Amino acid sequence: MYWGFTRPAENSLFDRDYFLTTIIGQGLLGFNVPVPVGASLADYRRKTKGGDPTELQVARQELAGHLSLVEGRTDRALKQFQAASKAERRLTYTEPPFYPRPVAEVWGRVAAKANKPSLSARAFAIAVPMCPAISSKKLR
Repeated sequence: MYWGFTRPAENSLFDRDYFLTTIIGQGLLGFNVPVPVGASLADYRRKTKGGDPTELQVARQELAGHLSLVEGRTDRALKQFQAASKAERRLTYTEPPFYPRPVAEVWGRVAAKANKPSLSARAFAIAVPMCPAISSKKLR
């Protein structure tokens, strides 16, 4: 359950801040502020007259974990997923939830694939109460 992409080189063609605000901010979290191509996170902050939303900070932490995983840094990714999961649990409860699904699910799946069963069990013990449907999914 990883994002299947090759991390592009950081250059003018890959604006990490633009990716975060556009893909995660608008697509997953449903923010209503339009972000034009080439915009940066600084532009986003200016338009919203505030800092980064907490939900976006969680998404950034999770994305960092996925990027570390793609780079083959599994232990680092596990720590990043754990931090993102902890930050996610501090979000205010809403219906529908601000964050699309528990980060702990990804954390648990990555830990299972890395042959770290106790860490995987700990992550799923957090994820399942947040989303009971996870317990019926197959681990891949």
